[in-house]
Amino acid sequence: MIPIPFKELMNWLTTEYEREKSAFGVHFPYRAGEKSLPIFGGEKIETPFGPAAGPNTQLAQNIISAYFAGARFFELKTVQKMDGAELAACISRPCILAEDECYNCEWSTELTVPQAYEEYVKAWFACKILAKVYGLGDPDGFIFNMSVGYDLEGIRGPKIDKYLTTHVARHTYATVCLSQGVSLKNVSKMLGHASVKMTERYARVLDSSILRDMNNIRDTMNLGKPKKQEVKEESDKEAI
Repeated sequence: MIPIPFKELMNWLTTEYEREKSAFGVHFPYRAGEKSLPIFGGEKIETPFGPAAGPNTQLAQNIISAYFAGARFFELKTVQKMDGAELAACISRPCILAEDECYNCEWSTELTVPQAYEEYVKAWFACKILAKVYGLGDPDGFIFNMSVGYDLEGIRGPKIDKYLTTHVARHTYATVCLSQGVSLKNVSKMLGHASVKMTERYARVLDSSILRDMNNIRDTMNLGKPKKQEVKEESDKEAI
């Protein structure tokens, strides 16, 4: 289980697609049509199938591969209150043990709750981007489904409570896109907003975006810094 940083993940994905038209080894992208299926009272999915929960749905790259192949319903690995060293002390085996037979160990996950959060958010971002950029379907045409906590006490705990604040992920997605130069109009479309006015609440004026815009103005007006040679010549004149 080796999570890949989001920047490296997207560089890998875009480079492979440009070269091979594939995504993490999947060579036949599924492009959804206009039909969709209603689910969960208002949500919709473009296909009725996807991977079952397990080690395979803990990593962003596996979720992205499944989406590229046509999966739209993702049963993500359970997020539970017990993880990391605490879990290892109770269950000293991986989620799936396959020495002579295979079975699923229910109280087991290879990732901590914060790690799982990062993987699922990365995958959610990437699937939205793939849908829009590569024309694979509606950015809102897939579902992430999971169980959390295992009991009411676990759900009420601060670890799971923070995880369940899914709107943070949506806000982060919009902020990341805007900080990377995606227009407010395009972000609005990816979020499924009726108007740009709804998207403006996600926008934040970041120092990095201000610097980028000022650099663009400098480059456009040819207001670059003096070259080292020019600076040296001016220094020589002053010395004389």
